[in-house]
Amino acid sequence: VIILDTEADNYRRMIVEDGITRFADPIVREDVRLLLRMLDRVSEWIKAGALHLDLVPYLSVSSNTRSKIEELVKLAVSGIQTLVKALRELVEGNFEKALNLCLEIEKIEENADRALHEARKSLIEEEKTLKSVVQLMFLKDLIEDLEKITDYEEDAGDIVIALIHHLKTRTNNIDSAVQHNRL
Repeated sequence: VIILDTEADNYRRMIVEDGITRFADPIVREDVRLLLRMLDRVSEWIKAGALHLDLVPYLSVSSNTRSKIEELVKLAVSGIQTLVKALRELVEGNFEKALNLCLEIEKIEENADRALHEARKSLIEEEKTLKSVVQLMFLKDLIEDLEKITDYEEDAGDIVIALIHHLKTRTNNIDSAVQHNRL
């Protein structure tokens, strides 16, 4: 997860260096700024989840709850991998591919919402196995941190979609103006 976070940070830096200065359009600059904020939030929640692993006696947790946590981790990793691909396609100008990847991120987040509910239900049995309420609280925090990652991945995907629509509209307007001048 940390390696993927670093890769997402690299794309964020690439957008700052290339993207913001390249776009004179203030709407695009603002969308890029918002996208960077969402990428930072994804990064922050990845790190928060990783830090909670130090506080939870993971091997003492029931296999049912561990499987729910592992499902959330897989969804978060899948979401960040898909977001990185969408950003790559956006930067390369492949708007349709980027759009489809963002729609995939939405599905991942919906699955994470369902997994969060199941994980919360499994916490009821953990009350009997963990040594303290504090450990149970940290376990709950870990589960919620993992789902929050997918929320911010989806938010970032939504901003990519807005950027795509704006850039496509702008490109279509430029193409129309060029054709109009040729007539």
